[in-house]
Amino acid sequence: MEPHLGPDGPPPPYSETDIHSHSYGARSHHASHADDDVSIAPSSSHSNIIDTPPESPLDPEFGFAESSSNQHINTSCRDYFDSRPPNRSSGPSITVGFEITPDSAPSDFPYPDWAHDHDVSHQDWQTFINYLLPGHAARANSHIIDRKLRVEGDAPSYAHDDKSSASVSSSPQNIDTVTREWNHGFFQPRGVTIRRTPPAETPAESQTQEPGTSRANPAGGEQSQSQSQQSGSWWRNAFGFVDGNNGNLRVGPLHIEGDRVALGSRFEADHNGVRWWRGQPNTQPLFEASSRGVRWGEQPGSGPAHPHPFAHRGGHPWGGPFGGGRGRNRDYRHEHRHEHGRRDHSRSSTSSSSSSLSSSSDSSIGSLPDWDDLKDVQLPVTKRSVQAWLAHPEHPVTKDMLRKAKAEIKAAKHVPPPPQNPSWDSARESLRREVKDLLQQFKMLKRQQKVAKRRARKELRQQKRASRQERRQQRRAERHDRRAHEHESRRAERATRRAERDAERHARRFRHHHVASPGPPIPDAASAPPPPPPPPPAFSGFPGGRWEQNVEQATQIAAEAVSNAKKDMETALARAAQDREKALATAQSEREKAARIAEESCRTAMEAVQRSR
Repeated sequence: MEPHLGPDGPPPPYSETDIHSHSYGARSHHASHADDDVSIAPSSSHSNIIDTPPESPLDPEFGFAESSSNQHINTSCRDYFDSRPPNRSSGPSITVGFEITPDSAPSDFPYPDWAHDHDVSHQDWQTFINYLLPGHAARANSHIIDRKLRVEGDAPSYAHDDKSSASVSSSPQNIDTVTREWNHGFFQPRGVTIRRTPPAETPAESQTQEPGTSRANPAGGEQSQSQSQQSGSWWRNAFGFVDGNNGNLRVGPLHIEGDRVALGSRFEADHNGVRWWRGQPNTQPLFEASSRGVRWGEQPGSGPAHPHPFAHRGGHPWGGPFGGGRGRNRDYRHEHRHEHGRRDHSRSSTSSSSSSLSSSSDSSIGSLPDWDDLKDVQLPVTKRSVQAWLAHPEHPVTKDMLRKAKAEIKAAKHVPPPPQNPSWDSARESLRREVKDLLQQFKMLKRQQKVAKRRARKELRQQKRASRQERRQQRRAERHDRRAHEHESRRAERATRRAERDAERHARRFRHHHVASPGPPIPDAASAPPPPPPPPPAFSGFPGGRWEQNVEQATQIAAEAVSNAKKDMETALARAAQDREKALATAQSEREKAARIAEESCRTAMEAVQRSR
């Protein structure tokens, strides 16, 4: 049974059959080769369009010879050539060169300008590119999957399965075979010759390729294996896919490329150092070791790297990972102590930057070197600086003063020592003891100044708190007075409105009684009660902010308005009562007069009736 019909073999090439095709007569020059391919592609003789090339051949371990894949390619190519015979003879022959890299895609080879003049259509050119790059879709998908897996974590070895199968189909041998077949059957009859140009090799690739070739040259077997690896071959073993392209080696997640060794996306080692990531490789590494030092899980911008644990400092032997070796002298202890002091100094200055006081009043201003770390030439400078500070304890020692003194002490280290003097030895010991006592007194002074600064800050906070409470109480009193004045104003307005309503009510009663009487005349407008006085003007504010006087004035004005309203109301009521009594008297006299007139009329009528009888 043929290999391509097996369960793992590629399917026959896809073809669209044209029943009106006349390609039988054009196959006479390929008859000797077509007899072997009748069982493979029986319907390919009627093909008009070959959209996709056959699948790439499988790995050599399955026992398929390379001639079988070439036989498939030749068969499908001949079918397409028979369907597209040259229509006319073109002009002079031309040679076209193109470059194919492992990352090439069909979009990198657009339709050329010369194709139309040589009877090469868009479909012909696209079919030729598909034969050259049959696995570009699978290769692009594998790149996308591999990139996503690298972002999520370690990319497993099966992510390279599609790469291995796709790289075989685009190897230089297959490209040359396809190019030769298309030149012979399609392009040369049209006056065109296609030649593959080898890709330009970058210096980095040549450097990475040389170690692989030098390692494979000593033995003959290794040399043949290296050549097979450089040709782009892949093979499967118990460890996954192994790649030997350009002197590089990839065994599952292990990738060796020149001087770079990577294990997935978590570990990487090269000439720059060793790096280990916990998560994604584009973040800060959890561990990094290089010539500059060692980092353990530091964030970007957190400070300089720690000193290299295996480096010698100042020519002295290494004293172990935790320090404390006997070979270390006082200079190293002094330098290490000052580095620690500088770190503490930077942290304290950063933490106290938000303080309301100046930078000279921070809680930690630093320290001077210890007396046993000072050289003999540095003792006089230290003594002079400390004595100047102790002579004026009321002046606080600031960071600038301490920094200046440390710079002077450091500069005195390079001063040449005095000549040999017998009295200098005894004076040196006494000077060192004196400097020791002065440094102890300076520490006590710093402690006292620190306590004083803390006390001053506490008093300042208390003063601010008291001033805030005083302002709060003042605003509360002003708000209380303003509300009391508003309350009195509202009471006066209510009293005025009440007086107006009472006057209006009495006026309505008077008009009602006056209209109800049959004979009394209506009083004139002059006898009506006058309208009540207008309300007092609105309060326009307190000029000058003198609350007590303004409140008294407002109270007096409100009292006067109330008394005036009461007087006006009493006057209006009295006048209304008088008018009412007058109206009642007038109405009574009118009724009596009307009654007399009615009696006289009745008597006169009775007399007239009696006379008529």
